[in-house]
Amino acid sequence: MDDFTVSVVIPNRNDGKLLKSLLTAINDQTFLPKEIVIIDSSTNDDAKDIIEEYDDSVMLTYHCEKKAYPGKARNVGVKLANGNWIAFLDS
Repeated sequence: MDDFTVSVVIPNRNDGKLLKSLLTAINDQTFLPKEIVIIDSSTNDDAKDIIEEYDDSVMLTYHCEKKAYPGKARNVGVKLANGNWIAFLDS
């Protein structure tokens, strides 16, 4: 089971409050992912502020991609992910 690693890819656009709740829910799981990849196309900086407050129990990658609607954001996230499995979550 050591080879079983999960990367969580989260497209985000102006959903800072929900993103914070989602990160908390991920941290409350019994099996933590190897990493969380957030692809942000927000027009505000809420996501950056939330990520700075994140407690680092799981490696977090933040990538700003302007005009990346969910499909494109997921594709960018897959390219950045390092896990054997990829889980897509929406904030």
